[in-house]
Amino acid sequence: MKSPNRWVMIALAAACAVAVTVSTQFAQAQSTPPVKKHAIPPGPLPYDTTADAQRDLVAAMTEARRSGKRVLIVFGANWCPDCRVLDHEFHAGGKTTELIASRYEVVEVDVGDFDKNLDFAKLYGEPIKKGIPSIVVVTPTNEVVYQTKAGELADARSMGADGIYGFFKDKADKPVGS
Repeated sequence: MKSPNRWVMIALAAACAVAVTVSTQFAQAQSTPPVKKHAIPPGPLPYDTTADAQRDLVAAMTEARRSGKRVLIVFGANWCPDCRVLDHEFHAGGKTTELIASRYEVVEVDVGDFDKNLDFAKLYGEPIKKGIPSIVVVTPTNEVVYQTKAGELADARSMGADGIYGFFKDKADKPVGS
């Protein structure tokens, strides 16, 4: 009887090494706890489905000129769990609530099932095309400071309170045109 070919033995050893590596990585992945997502908060729905976005923006800009704040336009919908989590963080009483109240005039714009206020969103480069919630930050004279382009907040449930705070803190201090 002939002994096994040297190359067959090398291939068999390599296959065993790969199998051990894959099974170890799989076991580690199974033991790593999943990222905890925010539960959808109870309470009133954040988006007024009858609101006039343009009228609300004009009012917010008037107040922003008076107060020296920026205007935060939040596009979302009541059916969206991430929109509701984001709104909850705005009103939960923590540091995000304080930041939003002290630095922004907020305009919440209902996009329904992506069938409402689409012309309004187009005024700001369609920030909703990669998901909601989406935001636009503008100065009191309507200069765009920041807008979401890649669904940056579309998984707000996984960001946690500190992540949401950091996101909006960065935008509050961002210079116009940067």
